[in-house]
Amino acid sequence: MALLPLQDPPEAVKELRRSVSELRMVGAVLPAAGLRRPLGHADFDPVYAEAERLGCALAVHGGPSQGLGLEVLEKFAQVHTLSHPFAQMLQVTSVIMSGVLDRFPRLRLAFLEAGVSWVPFLMDRMDRSYEIRQRAEYVGGVKRKPSTYVRSRNVFFSFDPGESTLSSVFKAIGTDPLLFASDFPHEVNLERCRREIATVAGWGDLAGEEKQKVLAENARRFYRLAR
Repeated sequence: MALLPLQDPPEAVKELRRSVSELRMVGAVLPAAGLRRPLGHADFDPVYAEAERLGCALAVHGGPSQGLGLEVLEKFAQVHTLSHPFAQMLQVTSVIMSGVLDRFPRLRLAFLEAGVSWVPFLMDRMDRSYEIRQRAEYVGGVKRKPSTYVRSRNVFFSFDPGESTLSSVFKAIGTDPLLFASDFPHEVNLERCRREIATVAGWGDLAGEEKQKVLAENARRFYRLAR
C-alpha cells in the first residue's frame, strides 16, 4: 500500500497512479488525522476518482492524534484509548455524509486499527442527524440514510477479536464489511497472532463460511488479491 501526499491532491493522484500501475501496489493508505480538511472534502475527489478508475483499495489508518482534542490528557494510555476510534469516527462521518460514496459508488474504503464496536453507534447517530435534518446545508451531499452505505459492501472495517460486543456488530452490519487484523508485526508477535486467529476460528456464533469471510475472503475482495 502506498503513502500519498494528500496535502497536494494533484500530486497524490500521480503517486497513486504510479504506485498501482508501475509498482504493482494494491492501493494506498490515507491518514485519519493530521490533514487540514476531513476526507469527505471535495479537494480529495480527484484521488477518489483515480482510485475508482484504477480499481484499487484505499485504507484509512489512525495513529497521530493532533486536532482531536486529546492534548488535555496526560497519559499515553488515555490518548491511545481514544485516538484511533475518534479519528475514524470523524472520517467515516465526513466521507459518508459528504456524499463521497454517492459521487464514487465503486470506491472501496477500509477504516483500520480502530476496532469495530463503535460502528453501530455511529450508524445510529448519523441516521438520526440525517432524518431530522434532511437538507444539504445541514447534512452534506449524502443521498440516503448513512447506515445503508456501511452495509454497501464497499466499506470495510478491521475488528479486534477481543471486542466484547462483536455479536451486536454482526447483527447490525453482518460480516461482509469485517476484516481480521492482528497488527503483526508491529505490536503483536506471531504467537499472539496465531492465538487471535484460533479465537475467531472457535467462535460459536458464526458459521464456518462466515469465519472464512472475516479471516480471508473479505480481505481478498477489498484488496483484490489472487487466491
